[in-house]
Amino acid sequence: MQSLKFPAMICVCALVFTASVRADDNAAQAAARAAVLAQLAQIDAATPTPAPAPAPIISAPVIKPQPAPVQTLVVTEPVVSQPPTVAVITADDNAAQARARAMLAKEQVIVTQSTARTTSFLPVNAPALPISGSKETRLQALNEQYKSGQISPQDYFNQREAILNGN
Repeated sequence: MQSLKFPAMICVCALVFTASVRADDNAAQAAARAAVLAQLAQIDAATPTPAPAPAPIISAPVIKPQPAPVQTLVVTEPVVSQPPTVAVITADDNAAQARARAMLAKEQVIVTQSTARTTSFLPVNAPALPISGSKETRLQALNEQYKSGQISPQDYFNQREAILNGN
């Protein structure tokens, strides 16, 4: 890897050296360069600078509040209120420490009350199957055979397909 870095460094040094070495201009070249620079200065002075475009007015998007989803909760156990915890205030506590202890005691009461609640959701009834009652009975019997290990998975799926196709 070192052998590749050395020639690359030599090439870079050679390019930098040749770019930095430049012969001085003769009188004709210096006069021509001065004339070109004078013409460029005249063009720059004659060209009016355009006024900057006014900044676009950006309005903030209007965000409409979305209504909160409605959830139904059923409380299955009555809430049992716990006796409040008494904060112990010692003689060496200052006022800030006493307030902090009292706030902690209130928080413990709230946590205790909230954990006493048990909520459950109402069961969702599945829609009726789009098959006849006899097919449903045959499918349930086939499912029981499969769960008990009486038939193989391949047999289960073949028989299920036959029942659903009406055979």
